[in-house]
Amino acid sequence: MNIKQKLYTSSILLISLFYSFSCDLMSKADNKHLQMILVKSKNWEAINSQISLYEKKSIKDTWHQVGNSFPAVLGKKGMGWGRGIYDRQDAINNTFRQEGDKRAPAGIFDIGEAFGIASSEQAKKEINLKIPYTYLNDSMRCIGDGNSKYYNTIVDIDQIKKDWANDDDNEKMRYEGLRDEMAYKWGFFINNNVDSNHDISMKRDKKGGSCIFMHIWKDQDTGTSGCTAMEEKNIKHILNWLDNQKNPIVVQLPITEYTRLQAKWDLP
Repeated sequence: MNIKQKLYTSSILLISLFYSFSCDLMSKADNKHLQMILVKSKNWEAINSQISLYEKKSIKDTWHQVGNSFPAVLGKKGMGWGRGIYDRQDAINNTFRQEGDKRAPAGIFDIGEAFGIASSEQAKKEINLKIPYTYLNDSMRCIGDGNSKYYNTIVDIDQIKKDWANDDDNEKMRYEGLRDEMAYKWGFFINNNVDSNHDISMKRDKKGGSCIFMHIWKDQDTGTSGCTAMEEKNIKHILNWLDNQKNPIVVQLPITEYTRLQAKWDLP
């Protein structure tokens, strides 16, 4: 092998090593989250689940639990894979959830805005908010029409031009915060099926599901339309704890999938 060939071979080797090292760093950089809400259920069909909160002090730290676990309910038909910030190839053993199928999303998800029926000023008095908060006035809606450019977002319909066919497809956020169990008195968005997901195959799809939140439950035996719900004291506890600077995430899995993915996903 002559000098040029040796130099060429060495260059290729260095590039390969650099690429491998860069990919490893990118993989570790993706694990920049320092807060995790972990939701585990017995199986895909289960309505009941347990929520545990975890934190890291730094990227290199291990997860440690914050406080005690507490109960929550999932969709009336359990869970199905959601569109989030994990490797789509990991989504096996079940199908992806669809709009209206009554399943909560499984996977890893960023956390979106908090919301409630309290004004921003009042909310800050009740909760030490460290994530964005939206006050639910009478004209706030979560858009459920997949053909709308506002699909799967909370908007003030008095401030935008309507582009949906049927108002019944949209959730009246304040109304849901006042009636019955006051489900949306306090809550926050689970970023399932949103454009900010980095994998193009996980970005917003008009059939991928909308308006998935954590909010107040009716009771411990009643499932939701696809959200994750709990006692009011526990949703307020989570909202007090969440810190946008710590890049919080939600992880929701049946126990079998949790066991399968625990090491790969760096789960506690």
